[in-house]
Amino acid sequence: NRRPDSAQPAAAISKAATNVRIDRFMAACPERDARRGPSRPVWRRGATIIVCTISTASAFLPLPAIRTTGMFSADDYAQMRAFFADHPALAPTPLRDLTDLARELGIGHLWAKDESVRFGLNAFKLLGARFTVQALLDEGHISAGATVVCASEGNHGRAVARAARHAGCGARVSMAHDAAPSRVAAIAGEGAEVVTVDGSYDDAVRIMQAEAEAQGWTIVSDTAWPGYERIPRLIMLGYTRMLDEVREQGADFDFLFVQGGVGGLLCAMASWCAFHRRDRPPRVISVEPTTAACLQASARAGTPIVVSGPLNTTMAGLRNREVSPPAFT
Repeated sequence: NRRPDSAQPAAAISKAATNVRIDRFMAACPERDARRGPSRPVWRRGATIIVCTISTASAFLPLPAIRTTGMFSADDYAQMRAFFADHPALAPTPLRDLTDLARELGIGHLWAKDESVRFGLNAFKLLGARFTVQALLDEGHISAGATVVCASEGNHGRAVARAARHAGCGARVSMAHDAAPSRVAAIAGEGAEVVTVDGSYDDAVRIMQAEAEAQGWTIVSDTAWPGYERIPRLIMLGYTRMLDEVREQGADFDFLFVQGGVGGLLCAMASWCAFHRRDRPPRVISVEPTTAACLQASARAGTPIVVSGPLNTTMAGLRNREVSPPAFT
């Protein structure tokens, strides 16, 4: 949220996100305000920007000529809100007002949504898992005693295991062979069976899918594929609760930085903004590891593609080679 008297929005953003470079994005936006100098771009509305961390590379996605309102309808949001209204124990997480840093950067406000205390876990994933598992119960797609399965790098698997336990269901989570032992232990601690597979997270997804089809288990995945879109869509709808909370907490933002991954959270946040901020849509910026930048690569190509090479990053939850198709489209 930039103050009108802020003279260096580009410099501020670069400083706020350490090691994030926007040089090429600036080069791609030739409009300049002569009073600000050649290194200070005029920010344009009407586009989604994907910027890669620790790199000068970026991808710029113009919005379609006809602006959409995102993936979800008013009825969808009403369903999500009814669930959380019926579960007051699922309390909002704090919105941290980083006043000193905002002042140093010359911007009006800088907020951080603190997901380290989300429903007793340390990640936002339980927003989608609890909402989705309950929706499947209400619709009769699963019942107590059923087995739900997923693939995960850690947080989603733990969230599904916790949601399954609340519903009286069993859980089985497939993980890559090099998953962090602490993450494996955390998921097992929720009562789930953990299975490690040779290969990456994306390989775990495919193996889990085949096993679920053979055993008749219900997949609760935040990654979609052809013929499997509804449950990931429910998970993304659950994620939108986060921006409901932000609005209720009084934040009015111009820029929203979101971690990438397969794109589920990013799509949920962008959809919420498209529906609820049509009069003044914020810029939505995705941040992802350079070695697992599947969103950036897909943005450049104009279609979902798979990235190659080693996924060398400490951001275990973002080690993804390919985007979830509904999140990209």
